[in-house]
Amino acid sequence: GGVGIDEYISMSYNNHIGALLGSSEGSSHGIGCGNDYTNNKANDKYGPHYKLEETIWVNNILGKRYDYLDLEEMILPELTFYEGGWECRLKSTNEKLLHSNRALPAQNHEHSLISGSAKHISEEGGFGAGGLLANGSSGEKYISIDGQACFLHWMHVDDLEFPGFSPLVIVVVPRKDYLGEVDIANDDASRRNNDAKRNAFLLVFVSILCAIILSIFIALLISVPLQRLSNEFSKMGKLEMVNIDDYIDDRAKKKEIYTSCINEISSMQFSFKHMKRGLISFSKFVPISVVKRIVSGDVSASKLGVHKRDVTIMFVDIRNFTTLVEELPLETVMELLEEYLTAMVSVIERNGGTVGDFIGDCIMSFWNSPLDQPNHAQLAVDTMFGMQEKLKEWNQLWNLRGLGDIGVRIGVNSGEVLSGNIGSPIKMKFGVVGDDVNLASRVENLNKYYGTTCIITESTHNAVADTTICRPVDKVAVKGRVGVTLLYEPLADQNHPDAAKMQKVAHSSRQMINHFWAQEFDEVIKLADFHLSMYPDDYPILHLLDRTRNYLINPPGPAWDGVNRMKEK
Repeated sequence: GGVGIDEYISMSYNNHIGALLGSSEGSSHGIGCGNDYTNNKANDKYGPHYKLEETIWVNNILGKRYDYLDLEEMILPELTFYEGGWECRLKSTNEKLLHSNRALPAQNHEHSLISGSAKHISEEGGFGAGGLLANGSSGEKYISIDGQACFLHWMHVDDLEFPGFSPLVIVVVPRKDYLGEVDIANDDASRRNNDAKRNAFLLVFVSILCAIILSIFIALLISVPLQRLSNEFSKMGKLEMVNIDDYIDDRAKKKEIYTSCINEISSMQFSFKHMKRGLISFSKFVPISVVKRIVSGDVSASKLGVHKRDVTIMFVDIRNFTTLVEELPLETVMELLEEYLTAMVSVIERNGGTVGDFIGDCIMSFWNSPLDQPNHAQLAVDTMFGMQEKLKEWNQLWNLRGLGDIGVRIGVNSGEVLSGNIGSPIKMKFGVVGDDVNLASRVENLNKYYGTTCIITESTHNAVADTTICRPVDKVAVKGRVGVTLLYEPLADQNHPDAAKMQKVAHSSRQMINHFWAQEFDEVIKLADFHLSMYPDDYPILHLLDRTRNYLINPPGPAWDGVNRMKEK
């Protein structure tokens, strides 16, 4: 740019950076920091600035005047300048212009490339020994200016016609001006490379993830069916299995074990299903408790043999079943019988009983064999009450179908029997035999005689007396048996809502039966009349009243022990 000679001199000898720094973007006078004629008056410390064409230079020693166009003829020794040998005057007035060292420090230049490169040079040592601007130095390097990569080149110019004056030329070019396309290409290549790396990473990640998911899926495909099969085996070992009817019903087949798509596991499941069906079917013919013993590995469960055991035996029979068979079609009878037996058996098994046999419409069941059940008498009595409640539900349904009410007779006895596998090595069944089994059957039949629904023997009563409200019915000696049995009728559980009422009935009945055994028949009649006024359908008391009136006419004699000796089974 157009830089005044005084600035050349001033900065050459006063070590000011940037006198010759310029830019192709400058004005007609350039924007070098040594140019005082840029109208940048913020840097004016000594007065106004003038353009070169407005000045003239005077050599006082030689007496010559030089226009700025003749500067190439000037000799500018240092001492001459500072001793007043040269003067700069204004053409228009010949006014002497004072030397002002107006050079603008490059670090403060408004152009970022100039100020930025000057700061870098200063930080790197400036004009000092070893600095970038040391005399004779030259070179090039990359620097960063305001985050912009720039190429810096510097060199001293020694072939000027000014003796002792060797200006430093510095060129700063943004890197993008000459390597922009290369950078773009590099950035694009780098971006593609990064994209490729990212895609490769994603591919590897997705592959690993898919492999993990596939592994988990395959593991579940194997483990889930096996776990379910294991659970079913565990249930089967405990005989906690669904009813075989679920497998007969086509609609329930969907409830079976999920079938695996793996052939080996599917084969195991198929075999298990058949085994399970077989066991369920087997448990229909053999007491479930015996099946459990067999499955658990108890060898004695499949061998002949009995042992003594205290048990409670129950016999349940349909009242007037013969008449029912005569009145109803055979198909209806079988349907009714199936529903009845299913309902009664469900109550028995819910209370831990073992169904020993079906004798027509009669069910024989027992407790405390083969499993240990210390409260077996209580379980049997609870079953007795449960059966009556279940019958109420079914009678509502049977009445809607025009079949009428179904009544039952229940007999319960507790005692020592022989329990175990009975039969032959070829064919056997689990059951109980003994005098107390026969007594339970006879007691069930006695319900017809006394007009009762349920009768228990003294041995059973003694075991449940604290929990069950019972009343005495009679002392009997059944046909074919010498021993005397005291009979009781269970009325209700101690916690029943009508327990207070049942307690009164039991107390009144106990008074009457005691007077009866003492042959105080008039007192029996008196108490019975009062009792029947409140409970007119109390059949055991009606029966007792009939016997009492008969004894009034035909006294039993002083040797009578109060035992009712039965002549019929």
